[in-house]
Amino acid sequence: MDRPAFSFTSAVFFFFKTLARRPGSVAWIALWQIVLYGLVYGAALALLWPFWAEIFGTLAQGGEPDEATILRYIASIMGGVTIAVIGGLLALLLAQGAWLRLLTRDEVAAGIPFRLGADELRLAGVNILILVLNMVFWGVVTALVVAPTVIAHAGGGETGAVLGSAAVSALVGVAALVIWIILAIKLAPAPAMSVQQRRFTFLGAFSATKSITAWLFLVYIVACAIYVAGAIVVSIAQQVTVLLVAADLIGAMSALDQGSDPDVVFSILAETFTRPGTLIGLGVVVFIQIVFQILFEAFWHGPGAYVAVRHANDPLSHNDTPGAPAGSVGDAPKQG
Repeated sequence: MDRPAFSFTSAVFFFFKTLARRPGSVAWIALWQIVLYGLVYGAALALLWPFWAEIFGTLAQGGEPDEATILRYIASIMGGVTIAVIGGLLALLLAQGAWLRLLTRDEVAAGIPFRLGADELRLAGVNILILVLNMVFWGVVTALVVAPTVIAHAGGGETGAVLGSAAVSALVGVAALVIWIILAIKLAPAPAMSVQQRRFTFLGAFSATKSITAWLFLVYIVACAIYVAGAIVVSIAQQVTVLLVAADLIGAMSALDQGSDPDVVFSILAETFTRPGTLIGLGVVVFIQIVFQILFEAFWHGPGAYVAVRHANDPLSHNDTPGAPAGSVGDAPKQG
């Protein structure tokens, strides 16, 4: 039996093929991800805002924040930072689980699409293991890069020895980067495979990427290019919106004399940023950025999901994988 053919375009655009087939499901997950991010970072902002309001108020009056001010708000600061970090990571995990269920199993949980169950626990394990391996890998690489220089200086620091150690360090750094890219590509399908197979899968990703690592490298290069192009478009849209919102502010600030009273400046800023039009404009900027980020997260999961589905359809994989929902590995799973 032959292995399923690798489809470059399907690997790159796997998410978009799912979007075309199930736009309602994609929109539903994205909507709830916006709500989830809003709740997490809104709660963090609510705790941090009193501190920042105090700081800005003190600066507006020409004063400087003191230690007593920081100590007075230390509990809210720690609470806000904790919610932003831990809550943000949890939100990413829940979103990753929802997207990979859709991409690999063609499933969307009833009601709110986020769950904290077996899929998420397996994903957490895979993500933590990848993070630990990254830390260990780059820790070893750092030691190997620094070692030649230390040895050269310990031997007297002669010019030739120092230059030789620098060359060795550079070669080690380049080789490490190449190895890291290869390992990152070969491990990229591990999260999607863990969700698709409903079991913790890590080293199995090496088997799934066998003979297609170079193709996947090109897939991720194209994905990065798509991201950069999208980021440029979003950035231009945001800049135009900001310029329209700030037109009155720019005119008012340019009319001020150099060395104007800071109270006047703060008054103009306060008036500008409390206008409904300004608030709506800033809301549009933030909304565009959030939607773009969410869609890119889902898009970035696409290649790994494609490899997971392709591997599940491989009659030579020999891993008792539950049947993949795709009728063809060149296409996204068919809707059931």
